[in-house]
Amino acid sequence: MAQKKKRKKKMPKALRVCLIMLAILTVLFGTTVALAMSGVIPANDVEDFLDGFVGEGVEKALDKVLPNDLVDTVFVDKYGEFVDFVVDLLPKPEREALDGEIRVYFFDVGQSDSILIMAPEGNVLIDAGDNDCQDALEGYLDDLGVTTLNIVIATHPHEDHIGSMDMIFEEFEVVNLIMPNAEVDTDTFDATGDYTRMMEGAQKQGTAISYAAGGSSFSLGELSFLFLAPNEKDYTDLNDWSLVTKVTYGSTSMILTGDAESVSEKQIIAKYTSSQLDCDILKSGHHGSSSSSCEEFLDAIDAEIAIISCGTGNKYGHPNQPVLDRYEERGMTVHRTDLEGTIVYVSNGAEFTKVP
Repeated sequence: MAQKKKRKKKMPKALRVCLIMLAILTVLFGTTVALAMSGVIPANDVEDFLDGFVGEGVEKALDKVLPNDLVDTVFVDKYGEFVDFVVDLLPKPEREALDGEIRVYFFDVGQSDSILIMAPEGNVLIDAGDNDCQDALEGYLDDLGVTTLNIVIATHPHEDHIGSMDMIFEEFEVVNLIMPNAEVDTDTFDATGDYTRMMEGAQKQGTAISYAAGGSSFSLGELSFLFLAPNEKDYTDLNDWSLVTKVTYGSTSMILTGDAESVSEKQIIAKYTSSQLDCDILKSGHHGSSSSSCEEFLDAIDAEIAIISCGTGNKYGHPNQPVLDRYEERGMTVHRTDLEGTIVYVSNGAEFTKVP
């Protein structure tokens, strides 16, 4: 009598899917990392690809055959750690050498503010956006080869200006932190803990912390900074505590206003001469709100260009139409991050040129 053949045990479906996903993941991961190591694709693109297309694709496949909590514990957490580890090993872009010029980046950080000035002598960051832009802001700085920020200016302690400062202190060397000496009620203005985390990050890194007010100034090589505000100590609105900064390089200049409103703007007009206020570029106050960019201030600074940092379809209606009308009446060229993304200008000391 013929002996009955034993049936081979079929591999469980879950295990088959896991092995297939592992094979696909290995090929994609290896190919992507090899291209990054050879410099064909930037490290930040690698992280987006591995986290997004590869990681999310595999996770969705595993979700169909394994319990969600197991996928989260075994795959998502460990895979994320592994991606971070690999990306840290990849070559980072080098900071472009600047000879006789500065580059100014008005980053697209939604309904918040963050500006980077790159000069031959170093880097200056003015504000760091909100909590939601941490990854985007880190990516912008990494792509530009920034590792050290010689000066960080926190215009005022609102979440949409310092929300990602904790990331800045975790990921970059910060030599100096400058901010207004505003009294922050942690229960009212620091409900999200952003100010506390910023200060803890600065102290942990050993960053030099200084406080500025109207009339304070400093320089970085040939780049000079004059703080035009704040000019009193009894503001009822934290926006008016904003450090308003005039940045001058050669014969070119710009005024960066934070969220300063008309109260602060009128104090600036009363305190400074026309030559101190005249500028080429205005960073529009308070994301283009009608509470800023008052008629008298615009006439005094006589700027040719206005940069508005605001989020697409934001609930505040920024920029407000009256502000746009004021700019148009004065023949100012207006650029908006919600319409154009990150806006870049270069100055050679004689004129500003917009980078396409």
